[in-house]
Amino acid sequence: CSSSAAVLIESGTCSSCLPPCQTCVAGSSSLCTRCIAPNALSGNQCVGNCPTNQFAKDGVCVCIPGTY
Repeated sequence: CSSSAAVLIESGTCSSCLPPCQTCVAGSSSLCTRCIAPNALSGNQCVGNCPTNQFAKDGVCVCIPGTY
């Protein structure tokens, strides 16, 4: 694998993930497990802006305390 390529981390083979995924679920190049900055992970998708009542923390969208 090229260290600069986005790869599937849950499988034993090297395959490309679709941007903006940095890493993705084995068998699906568009279900992300980590995102290329400045995107953040929301579910299995990388987003530029987190959904309402969420903010990006360490590359993952998390709920604002006290909101649902």
